[in-house]
Amino acid sequence: MSKNGTMKNNLFILKTISIRLKTEEIRHEYWKIYQIEYNRKISYDKYIEFLKNWNQYDFLYSEEDNCYFTDYKTAKKFAKNNASDINDGGVFNYIGIVEVPFNCTYAFCEVASLHIFKYNRENDNYAEVPENYNKETEYIFKKFKI
Repeated sequence: MSKNGTMKNNLFILKTISIRLKTEEIRHEYWKIYQIEYNRKISYDKYIEFLKNWNQYDFLYSEEDNCYFTDYKTAKKFAKNNASDINDGGVFNYIGIVEVPFNCTYAFCEVASLHIFKYNRENDNYAEVPENYNKETEYIFKKFKI
């Protein structure tokens, strides 16, 4: 129940996440793509400044909504067990379970909670890790502004 006596209805989005460290070679290749994709000619230094300003310098990051749940317990069970191989054969090294309210214009108008799970290749499952587990998890939490 919320403070005003109404039922609290939240959605739990299970997101598959791929994150890896960018190398200088990767940044350079993406700079070339950026110029073509956006029809802009900017110097490499300006591009690097852009990446740093938008917190995109250190990591290649992608995420996909994979499943939607009405309760955290079920979402966590799916995440931990790598249900239906949501790891997709090694593509997604993390899972995020993002709790957001129903009846909101944009699902990410207010993130109520975030839980991160790291893939364990030996066990073929995910284990929950804290925000300060490593630089990758800190980056993920920062993306969701938690």
